[in-house]
Amino acid sequence: MRATYLSIILYFLLLSLIKVTVEDDEFRFTIVDHNQTLNEKQETRSSVFTTEKVKTFSRGLSFSTEGMRTNSVPISTTEKVSSFADISMYSTEGMRTNSVPISTTEKVSSFADISMYSTEGMRTNSVPISTTEKVSSFADISMYSTEGEEAYSVPISTTERSPISSTDEGRTVAISEKVKRVSFPLTTAKDETTNVPASTSKGMETSTRESAVQKQWKKTEKIIKDSTRNIIRRLLPLIIRSGSDINVTSACLGSGFKFLTGIRRLKEWAIRMVDAAGKPPGGILTGTLTGFGSYDECVNIVASQNQKELFRGSYCTVDFRPPLPPKPRFYSINDKLKGLEEFQKEDDSFFRTVGAGNAQFFYFLSFRLGVCVPSTCERQDIENIATAVGKYIGLKASVPRCEVKEKLSFSTGQLAVIAVLGVFVALLITGTIVELFYSLWKDQPIQKQGLAVQLVSTFSIYTNSKNLFNTTSSAESLRALHGLKFFSMNWIILGHTYLFVNFQALRNLKKSTSFASDFAFQAISNGFVSVDTFFFVSGFLVIYTTLESVKKFSGRFNAFVFALHRYLRLTPTLLMISSLVLLLPLLGSGPIWHETLDPLVEGCRNWWWTNVLLLNNFIGEVHQKCMGYSWYLCCDMQLFLLSIFVIIPLLKDKLVIGVCVNVGLILLSILSIALITYFKDFPPVQLLINPDLSQQDEIVQVLYSKPYTHLGPYAIGMLLGYVYWKRRHLVFPKYVLVLGWLLATACNMAVVYGVYPWNNGTTPTLPITILYAATHRIAWTLGVAWVTMVCITGQGGIVNKILSWKCLIPLSRVTLEVYLLHPLLQWLYMASLHDKVYTSHYTAVYLYIGHLVIAYALAFACCLAFEAPFYRLQKLVLNRQYKEKEETKC
Repeated sequence: MRATYLSIILYFLLLSLIKVTVEDDEFRFTIVDHNQTLNEKQETRSSVFTTEKVKTFSRGLSFSTEGMRTNSVPISTTEKVSSFADISMYSTEGMRTNSVPISTTEKVSSFADISMYSTEGMRTNSVPISTTEKVSSFADISMYSTEGEEAYSVPISTTERSPISSTDEGRTVAISEKVKRVSFPLTTAKDETTNVPASTSKGMETSTRESAVQKQWKKTEKIIKDSTRNIIRRLLPLIIRSGSDINVTSACLGSGFKFLTGIRRLKEWAIRMVDAAGKPPGGILTGTLTGFGSYDECVNIVASQNQKELFRGSYCTVDFRPPLPPKPRFYSINDKLKGLEEFQKEDDSFFRTVGAGNAQFFYFLSFRLGVCVPSTCERQDIENIATAVGKYIGLKASVPRCEVKEKLSFSTGQLAVIAVLGVFVALLITGTIVELFYSLWKDQPIQKQGLAVQLVSTFSIYTNSKNLFNTTSSAESLRALHGLKFFSMNWIILGHTYLFVNFQALRNLKKSTSFASDFAFQAISNGFVSVDTFFFVSGFLVIYTTLESVKKFSGRFNAFVFALHRYLRLTPTLLMISSLVLLLPLLGSGPIWHETLDPLVEGCRNWWWTNVLLLNNFIGEVHQKCMGYSWYLCCDMQLFLLSIFVIIPLLKDKLVIGVCVNVGLILLSILSIALITYFKDFPPVQLLINPDLSQQDEIVQVLYSKPYTHLGPYAIGMLLGYVYWKRRHLVFPKYVLVLGWLLATACNMAVVYGVYPWNNGTTPTLPITILYAATHRIAWTLGVAWVTMVCITGQGGIVNKILSWKCLIPLSRVTLEVYLLHPLLQWLYMASLHDKVYTSHYTAVYLYIGHLVIAYALAFACCLAFEAPFYRLQKLVLNRQYKEKEETKC
């Protein structure tokens, strides 16, 4: 609070010393000097003489800069002088301020409000004043000394028609306004001139009753009021003229004048509007481009007059961008824009080297300020004003959004979601009670009860939690797959911690450019292959579990039931979490709240049906989709259907056909990626050095989210699943184990860290680009396949012990929920920001740990509420209960 007051005081004090004029539609700032301009040749003094009757001398000011000497202003009159008011002298730190001798030749009524101010470290001296005739009174003459100063008394003497004598140079009068009248002892012509210390006078004793602190507050208040009135008085004509040139509604213009009136009167609500507005941030040259201001302070402002509400505070976001040449395709953050190359070579000013040298960032960033305006101003009003200001300074301006504080309200969709959640809560409670009643109280198996009881009991938290946290697996040898899923999911969350951010909300963003050149950071920036581990595991399990199930039980394969089982496994959880997205707007607010969450909410409100069909990776643009990152589930379902063409030949013992189909799918994946990369002129992979989100979205839309891109890893998983089903006890010789580990390690390291030169500015050739894009996922999956094979055959050593740790089994079972929930948590955090976040790895690590823990906690809750009940329900409805004890999912 003190810092805010101090900044406002210094701001208005500075403006009070500056004269603002408007010439040719431009501001002109000059130092105010109501006396005559000081002659440069004059060494120590300048005088103002009047030959006629003078009523008032008002606010005569003399200014000097640091290190200069400020001289006195002797004033003399030849006729009657009524008063001298507001004659002030200001001096900055380290200056010497001299006295102001005043002489008159006729009657003097009073001297009022003669003030001199001295700053810290100055010495304030006395002001001897003499008169030639009767003096009525001397009012409001006081002396102030700041910390470390020495204050002297004001001796006053009178003689019979003798001129007022001047004092020594180097003395300063410090006389305040609006203080009590002080009486000074005067001597007559018969008496000798006597110096009477002001500290001994009765009048000074009266004035000291008021504390010095209060005097300083009053003085500061008056300075601010006077300065504010002066500023508004001078700017008002410009505002009126500009208002006629800019298309602004009358309601907005009227509220603007009320706001100026509130500022002039120092109304709290008006000062709060100024305080809530964003200011240019420090560190612009290092990438701090946003001044959010105070969002909460703004939207909570209520402007009133005579207990009548005038308007409320409205928070508006204003973006400024410099003019830029056409955007290059997949430009690098280190590339200089071709349209500005000549401009940069002409001079070495920072505007050319730093400004134009980093102009490429403004393709996806902007200078952003949050402004607090009257709620009667519409967004278009503010955009018109911002456009006019931007045009004057050569920037393009836009106002994406203005918002006021609104009461909490619920839409129809939100009420429907809340009702459905209420039903699920009731089912969970009922199912738990029913199962406990029969299992524990009556000691009767649920399987022997009626269908209704069995249906309700599928929602039992008791049984579902036992199954979820059970650390025994149906296939003990496959426990390493749990570790692969768990660590791959953590890798995905870590990558999204760096990726799913609003770069506009970061401080010192320039520092993030160094991340790309960090060798170790390539494991995070090139972590996109982590999702292919999941496709590999999915392909492995679909072949192994299907062949094992058909062999062990019926020996028949029903493709429809096979596909329906998978659909019911994925869709209920996806739809329930998608519906929760509609409730996110109810959870908070902030300067980038709507900017971050509105596209997500609108996507789920308009495109939810693409998730029902599991086709959102083919329908709609990236920014339009409902939870666009759920493309993984759509790809998984689509690849699951393709696996039927591999399973059927294998079940009929047509191994050659099955293997040929599988290898054909791998080649089809490689060929499709190569052709798309060539014709679309894509980079080899999504590089950190290409930060433009619109261009990254194009890669996701055309390539990354499509099933043919991940068909190779999925097919390799199916092939390995069949090999393991046929040869479970395969044993490798030691030299094969050593060679296999070396090749697998080299292969995966080359995939992850092979992008290092490209992230440091080296442009890959076209053949290298196509080769890496088409084969790096295959190469990564081959390395993972080796690790999987040696672990599930018991030859993985310490790696197998880590991946097969029992504690990882429950964690791996909720990876589906973690995948769907963690981006929502990350976006919710970014949306709730009210100030900038410093760019550093430490910040990212703290956020990563927080997102990880919360995501898994919520994932367990969602699994017990949605996935586990539907999993048991589908088995019951489809009559797929096995004779042995119900097994948990792998």
